[in-house]
Amino acid sequence: MAVRIDIDASRESVPSSVDESAARLLSNGSVGELEPAGGGVQAVVHSHDGVFQP
Repeated sequence: MAVRIDIDASRESVPSSVDESAARLLSNGSVGELEPAGGGVQAVVHSHDGVFQP
């Protein structure tokens, strides 16, 4: 089953500082491949604070 994510709705649901940090992590290659998880998706994220799987 394909998962559809409404990017605009997702961005509107978080503070702009979180959206900006996420965009920065994505643009510099810190976000791993998306994997299906619980009806959505997840990815491993590497940052200067460590490795996370939000």
